[in-house]
Amino acid sequence: MKLPRPRKSCIPNQDVQLRVVHRSLWGEYCQHLNPCHTGPGPRCQNGGSCQVRVSEGVSAPSFTCLCPLGFSASLCEIPIANSCDRRPCLNGGTCSLKSLDTYQCSCAPGYTGKHCEKQDHCASQPCRNGAECTSVGDSYKCTCAPGFTGVACKDDKDECKHKPCRHGKCHNTHGSYT
Repeated sequence: MKLPRPRKSCIPNQDVQLRVVHRSLWGEYCQHLNPCHTGPGPRCQNGGSCQVRVSEGVSAPSFTCLCPLGFSASLCEIPIANSCDRRPCLNGGTCSLKSLDTYQCSCAPGYTGKHCEKQDHCASQPCRNGAECTSVGDSYKCTCAPGFTGVACKDDKDECKHKPCRHGKCHNTHGSYT
């Protein structure tokens, strides 16, 4: 049996014995434990990103956490006061930070507006047959596609009513005529 030649670098997933522990090893020759993967869970909390840090003159690597917006401290464990703390998104909306002072609401179905304060009367898709729906106050308005009429554009227009076929026979079809 011929043994593989030693490599000059640590390449995870190349050897069977490294496949299980590849996230735990780090360094040019896989000689160090990866400081970002030494425990059962992530080192950095609240969605923080762990970065391996190598300092000159220090043999073993350390780590640092890059914290998401709204968290700080060495492990991202401390929340920072921010504009989502006052819960500006209404009606089940979700607040996402753009900066500590600005946010954006993602509204639950059926709501719209900067703070999800307006009911979206078009969310239930009341307009039919390709019509365009517009929320207006406490109601909605449908702009019907050609060939349809009615409050919700459910009714087929009788295009033959105005005799478009001057010398032929007109047949009304769904949304049109032949």
